[in-house]
Amino acid sequence: MEGAKLDRAVKAPGLDSRRAGHAVLPQWRSTARPAVIDLPANVGTAVSVHCGAEHSTVLTDRGIALGFGRGDSGQLGRGNFKQGNESAVALQLMQEVAQTPLQQQRGETPKTSEIGACLLAACGDRTASISVDDGFFSWGSGWRARRKPKPKAKSKPQKLQAMTKLCITELHLGDDLGAALDALGQVYTFGGAEHAALGRRTAPPEAGFGIEHVRSFGPTGNTAVTALACGSAHCIAVTSEGQPYSWGSDLKGQLGLGGPEAGYGSVIPAPVLISSFRGHFVEKVWCGGDSSFVLTSNSALFSWGCNLYGQLGQGHDRTTEPTPHSVVALDAAKLNFLAVGRMHSLAVVDGTVWSWGRGSHGQLGTGYNPTMNRPRMVTAVDTAVKGAAIASVSCGDNHSVALTKDGRIVTWGCNLYGQLG
Repeated sequence: MEGAKLDRAVKAPGLDSRRAGHAVLPQWRSTARPAVIDLPANVGTAVSVHCGAEHSTVLTDRGIALGFGRGDSGQLGRGNFKQGNESAVALQLMQEVAQTPLQQQRGETPKTSEIGACLLAACGDRTASISVDDGFFSWGSGWRARRKPKPKAKSKPQKLQAMTKLCITELHLGDDLGAALDALGQVYTFGGAEHAALGRRTAPPEAGFGIEHVRSFGPTGNTAVTALACGSAHCIAVTSEGQPYSWGSDLKGQLGLGGPEAGYGSVIPAPVLISSFRGHFVEKVWCGGDSSFVLTSNSALFSWGCNLYGQLGQGHDRTTEPTPHSVVALDAAKLNFLAVGRMHSLAVVDGTVWSWGRGSHGQLGTGYNPTMNRPRMVTAVDTAVKGAAIASVSCGDNHSVALTKDGRIVTWGCNLYGQLG
């Protein structure tokens, strides 16, 4: 979380964990021991947690968003670009109050008022939120427009009119990509990603935010979508018929279409049915980096894509897997929640946390493991919360966050920028 306590991290040599490889951090900069952190008074109870590459965000039941960790791209939304911030501080979503005709005639400066948030998402050095009045706000790294220089980072939430009033029920962020699902089951992608990741058959305009209404789901092309996820540069949507469709980059087999031997392996510009799930009913989907997971109605968890650090949890060391395969270690488990990061994954199974993938910064909570290709229960989380049930989890690049059902937050892994709070 932000502030004074992280002076030592700010003054320390600039080790960027995204470039550090397997470098071992000093002990005070990382921990494999999960610990409960405190939020400021009077912000309410935490209801969801979300991690960017090196920052963490929390949404409370009062519609208050808080952030801590790396902030040098403005991703904490505090109006500054401080590098490290250990303390959680609430940010403000501000919008203009409608002026009367008389105020407009007088040329008065529009007033602003603070509104609450109902959805929150983070990825890399960017954060976004949906406000209670369906406004879309984004802060941190700017959204790149095609063939245009990347805009300056924003240190305060900026409202993007192109995404307002869509009644969004799900919000997901990738590297330069976002995906949203509305109350009618319609899918929208946005950002500065290449046209394939946005689900366009043709290239987008030369400039602009690049919002796209993605269609072509189901036999008629109009089937409603019930679940959605996006990775770094790919998306997967599940229709009301329980069938998953994928599009975007397939360079690591993350679309689940079979790879080069099946005629795939580069980019797919429009949704394509993942044929492996014919005869199955898919209920949920998750993506992270270049990996993908789905959960079927018979509680079977499948994964595919990049497996460089064992993040698919399949128990083998193949670096890519272009075809969906079962995560055998979690077969028949009561999976409550899943979070997929770039290099590690976390699951909530019957109220307990399980982890796998890269763990060299302690982000698996089971010690400093270079790689772990099978899910393993993180008993230290259970100890930290004294047996309380875990509700959800989130993965940063090298840190992890969990939320208990009673609103307590647990963090572990890399703490170079105070992202553990």
